[in-house]
Amino acid sequence: MNIIHATTLDDFRIYAPPKGRLFLVSDDGNAAGCVGLAELEPGICELKHPYVRSKFRGKKLGRKLVETAIQEARSIGYTQMRLSTREMLKAATSLYRSLGFK
Repeated sequence: MNIIHATTLDDFRIYAPPKGRLFLVSDDGNAAGCVGLAELEPGICELKHPYVRSKFRGKKLGRKLVETAIQEARSIGYTQMRLSTREMLKAATSLYRSLGFK
């Protein structure tokens, strides 16, 4: 399980409005996944730490999270979005490519 540990709430300020966001998705009231959106530089944001817990995978929750983040990035005014991933994460890489990432 990927756990991102913050020592203070200040560690999460990159996800705060007006330039950042943190999205959580639930399934029947259970925390299923999350993704962050943070500004890299004016007009450019980064999709941060997209994650769906293993027992919730295959339900298109990851796609919903990323699509929501993309829509929100556009509404904020970002014109580019970046992300980094590992080629070994086949399902994630396929999802990102299907959404237009290169």
